[in-house]
Amino acid sequence: PGISGWEVLERLKDDPVTRHIPVHIMSAAEQDLAAYQHGAMGFLTKPVSPADLESSFQKIEGVITREIKSLLLVEDDANLRKSVRKLLEGSDLAISEAGLGQEALKQLAGQQFDCMILDLSLPDMSGFELLNQFDQDDSLAKCPVIVYTGQALTEEQNQELLKYADSIIVKGVKSPERLLDETALFLHRVIANLPEDKQQTIKQLHDSETVLTNKTILIVDDEPRYLRLLEANLRTEGYEVVAAQDGMQALDVFSANPIDLVLMDVMMPRLDGFGATQRLREFTNVPIVILTARGEEQDRVRGLDLGADDYLVKPFSATELLARVRAVLRRAQSPSDAAQVRFFTHDDLKIDFARAEVWRGEAPVSLSATEYRLLLHFAHNVGKILTSEELLTNVWGGEYKNDKEILWVSIARLRQKLEEDAHTPRHIVTRSGLGYLMPPTEA
Repeated sequence: PGISGWEVLERLKDDPVTRHIPVHIMSAAEQDLAAYQHGAMGFLTKPVSPADLESSFQKIEGVITREIKSLLLVEDDANLRKSVRKLLEGSDLAISEAGLGQEALKQLAGQQFDCMILDLSLPDMSGFELLNQFDQDDSLAKCPVIVYTGQALTEEQNQELLKYADSIIVKGVKSPERLLDETALFLHRVIANLPEDKQQTIKQLHDSETVLTNKTILIVDDEPRYLRLLEANLRTEGYEVVAAQDGMQALDVFSANPIDLVLMDVMMPRLDGFGATQRLREFTNVPIVILTARGEEQDRVRGLDLGADDYLVKPFSATELLARVRAVLRRAQSPSDAAQVRFFTHDDLKIDFARAEVWRGEAPVSLSATEYRLLLHFAHNVGKILTSEELLTNVWGGEYKNDKEILWVSIARLRQKLEEDAHTPRHIVTRSGLGYLMPPTEA
């Protein structure tokens, strides 16, 4: 009572001080692979027999008493294997290597590993083929598998991995920091015993993710089923969620709660998403992401032109939704690039970096978080022609590098707010066929 076992597991595994402690779940519910994915080492469904309890205690004792854990690294690139070994190595870990799928299967047959890191592209078989054989062969002792790709998995690849979710714990990671963190979780490594640089890497990763996930998101959607789905995905990632079923209710909920991000559906009764976005922009710069089944260009442009920071066209995957949410929150939480001077001026334009305020002459200018970051990027690159790809990558993120439409609309909005005449701009000018430029001012 008071706190669920799931929450205890989550708190233990989210804290670097306690995440190495072995946790074995006992529940009246059916076995849930999510428990393993969060770091549990076992799951017993009640009622539990004495033999099952004894087996679980022996397993826990084995983890506690075995000082050196074993890991199998399956990667055909020798240089990458070397870098991963250097990233993970420690006195508490024995690392075996395999450059081929068949070699990996041979090693899996010869000993029990505590964890396996797998590349999906191997010379003799794909990582998916290796996973299939690992799954089908009952003689092979199962262990958690971390798919390390160096890039985001596609939705098709994620669906392929889900085929093995009933029998193998599979997680995809793309950064060295995340790889270190996930292997530490599955190997029950004591963070305090790791080298100082590795401790700091894990601490910084968790600190940065806490900043992103400790946010409140307002979902505005009149479809209860869709609203519940969005809420479930966001809460799983650690976000607080409040909801509204139309634009009018959204304005009330927004006024009553500290909101960090709005996910706004378009087609709703009383006040649609476009109207609600327009009303919100009259008094707040909180990021707004438009969610709509409409894929037409004019609808996307209208949403952005009304002040939305991004848009997603239904249907979209949970992976894409969460990636966009993180990207928008990052832009909103760090609008300044730690400039060395406080003020920047460009003709009648003035930026106060310390206060994140913009003025045109004597009049303050209200910018969204995305518009502010875009302006800062120009301010930090005066006299340099910036390509569309460069602006999209640095301001929105690499996944946006081909989304020219969102850049066009954002620059048009900036010009409307900053220029005396948006048709003959002085602060942000276009260099046809090249990109955009904030020209140097005359001395």
